[in-house]
Amino acid sequence: MPASYKDLGTILIEENKLTNEQYGTLFELSRKEGKTLEENIRASGLVSQEDIVQATSKLYGVPYIDLVGKIIPQKILSIIPENIARNYKMAAIELSHDKLAVKVAMLYPQDVKAREALRYLGREQNLKIEYLLATTEGLDFVFKQYANIREEVGKALKSAEERFKPKADDQTDDGKNSAKSERKKASASTSV
Repeated sequence: MPASYKDLGTILIEENKLTNEQYGTLFELSRKEGKTLEENIRASGLVSQEDIVQATSKLYGVPYIDLVGKIIPQKILSIIPENIARNYKMAAIELSHDKLAVKVAMLYPQDVKAREALRYLGREQNLKIEYLLATTEGLDFVFKQYANIREEVGKALKSAEERFKPKADDQTDDGKNSAKSERKKASASTSV
């Protein structure tokens, strides 16, 4: 491995968050299991999520944002549909003042498929994408806010359903007009 090569493990070693021995063990485990080094570091519990995110931020040059406690307006959150956000572990969190760029917090900013999905969404909505890094806990906090959107949509649908629902006295059990409805029609046509 070249002396200038950096990965998440080497950055964590430089920051005294991981020992060389721990790194070696996790590296070998990654090779044997076919998982990424980052997945094994996260799963090991040897390093805090916060330290992993800070090191990942340094590795990829992507700024870190703490999302725990951050309320995202529904209009911004809905830029990325919930199923896509959860699948790629990302969320729209801020829209620029000129509404030409959106900041997207991601757990894995190096995920090529996630970036492709964001580029597509950006083109569709005429938005430039700015990438940020977040923790699992931060994204989980934001994902819970999608429930508010589902709740709002559910209320709107129920309200519309109630507003346009046929009145009970306008139909009989078999769906035909009732005698009362027929009398209304008859009196309306005789008064014209």
